[in-house]
Amino acid sequence: MLSKYEVYPEEFSNVLTINMIAQVPGNFIIALEDIKTSKIFRMVGAEVKEGANTVQFEELQDLPASEYLVTIQHNEGDEVYKSFLRKNK
Repeated sequence: MLSKYEVYPEEFSNVLTINMIAQVPGNFIIALEDIKTSKIFRMVGAEVKEGANTVQFEELQDLPASEYLVTIQHNEGDEVYKSFLRKNK
């Protein structure tokens, strides 16, 4: 469903941006999880249109410094995309 995706910056402090290019419209679940504790800090549903789409996680400054995993999953569960990031304090 996604022909391309990008999560940045790789080392974040306050804002994360997720850019996705979709081949067809669909619904995705995007989660931000601390790898060390497996705690999910943010989870949103995103209705993605065909073409370019952007989702931002903002106000992340209070998250602990750690390594995080961003998971982008199609609502029907058939596709999963992952990116590993680091939070700096």
